[in-house]
Amino acid sequence: MRVMQTYHGEERRQRKIRFRRDVIHTLEISNELAFLCENGVIVEANAASRARLGNGGPEDLLGQPFLRFVDDRQWGDVDHLLHVRGVELDRIAVVLHGLNGQRLDTALLVHPARELGRGFSVVMARDVSAETKLKVDAQARDEEFRLIVERSMHMVARCRGHEIVYLNHSGHEMLKIAPGTEVNGLAWSDLLSDEYRAIFIDAIDAFLDEPGIHPIRLKRADGETIDVQAMFIRMPSDGRVTEFILEAREITAHNRAVAALRRMNETLEQTVEARTMELAHAKKFVEGLIEAIPNPVWWKTLDDVLVGYNSAFRGFHGLMGPDWIGRRLPEVMPECRPESDEGPAGEQGYEAVVKSGHGPRHVLVNRTVWTDEEQKPAGEVGVMVDISKLKAMEEELRRLATTDAMTGCFNRRRFDEDLGRLFYHSRRYKRPLTVMMLDIDRFKGINDTFGHPTGDAAIIALAKACLTAVRQQDFVARLGGDEFAILLPETNLPGAMIVAARLHQAIRDIRLDADGRVVRFTGSIGVTAMGAEDAAPTDVLARADAALYQAKQTRDTVSAIEPSPVIPE
Repeated sequence: MRVMQTYHGEERRQRKIRFRRDVIHTLEISNELAFLCENGVIVEANAASRARLGNGGPEDLLGQPFLRFVDDRQWGDVDHLLHVRGVELDRIAVVLHGLNGQRLDTALLVHPARELGRGFSVVMARDVSAETKLKVDAQARDEEFRLIVERSMHMVARCRGHEIVYLNHSGHEMLKIAPGTEVNGLAWSDLLSDEYRAIFIDAIDAFLDEPGIHPIRLKRADGETIDVQAMFIRMPSDGRVTEFILEAREITAHNRAVAALRRMNETLEQTVEARTMELAHAKKFVEGLIEAIPNPVWWKTLDDVLVGYNSAFRGFHGLMGPDWIGRRLPEVMPECRPESDEGPAGEQGYEAVVKSGHGPRHVLVNRTVWTDEEQKPAGEVGVMVDISKLKAMEEELRRLATTDAMTGCFNRRRFDEDLGRLFYHSRRYKRPLTVMMLDIDRFKGINDTFGHPTGDAAIIALAKACLTAVRQQDFVARLGGDEFAILLPETNLPGAMIVAARLHQAIRDIRLDADGRVVRFTGSIGVTAMGAEDAAPTDVLARADAALYQAKQTRDTVSAIEPSPVIPE
């Protein structure tokens, strides 16, 4: 049983809750379900109630106990309110079942109506089935994403401030933390080995602002240290506490193998004559070790001619044998070369997209020089690590952080970034840039008359009209509610007014269906261009907002404010 709130007659009078005998008649056009009950029995019901809960007859609800339509588990709460044994000041969630078998999720409010007689009450129920479905779908998507992260082969930790709030299964295994152990409250810096802790604590914002893969060393629960490749990804937050995801892949074995190779090369500094047999054994050992490395490895001469690669390399590219031996690396793997290559001058690392036997793959490439007996550079050894899954997750997180879920347009955060980027580019090269702001006229009236689902449909239709009216290189963003903004690079004010006129007519042509009723609406559009004296992106945005406010004075119009002076073309 819910704990009901009660209020006395004086408070009720202050709330102006008064009902006349024709109360249901006055609510006949309401989208909400409305009932007049006497001692819990329905004596009157409006059209919305009959349409949603009835079988089609005008009198089929009358005389029915209201509890007949209430879900069994909620009888106690509703019965308590119907018989005026308690008053709930706020709406309560109640599931209703109609005579036609329809199930409705509603927000229900019961008003005592003693002025109509003893035992009278007015019941109002708003249909929230669509909102409930959206919530359930969102929870399902969140659960699916959680399962993907939980089953990841790499450690994934979500951090808020200095604390870890989530650690996936692979993270528990990597750090040798017993499964099920609570990590909330554990400081993420405690995962770092001593030599890395001070560096990352003091510079965590720098790592988040310049994302990439960082080689670091972590400390397990038993005190053992391990080498990992880590990536720090900033998460959306309220600005008071930094939130980020730490993803790590253990490379201890890889580093030890590379270290072993380097140590082996150091032993080869002895003269060939004195160490012929030893070098033969060492060469065979190195070849076996390279073959056992799970990552693709190749080595080439200073002239970029491939002289060898391991089995992982063959499998990665779908090679059957020494097909590429003797060929030049730029011919077979043109992507696997840094943008600035000044020759072998030590160890180099970079990311690339490489064609493989399974399609394009994102890889991390590490290259290092190998030398001859005289310690002169003789060629290069390259190792690739497949980071495609990390890149896909990074791209998805970036998309979620910059896209409006309802319309598919960019969100306010992405809009501010694009506006700043285009503003400074246009100012530097003296190129035109226009900004357009628009919203739906009398949008609140659409929600109040036809319901929020129709309001959402209007926002989606407006977004489609915007995307259709502009070019591929233009930017459309939803700033919030029914307000949108459009960036038109390389477009002056007259050109933007042509686009605005086309969009204005497209909005007028929109037709929506709301339970058989046709819904039409208009929009107001404000347009401005970047001016020579604009010092910051906010100057242009404020002028566009002023133009929109000017258009809203008459509604259903396009208004422009020209900057002074205009950037010369």
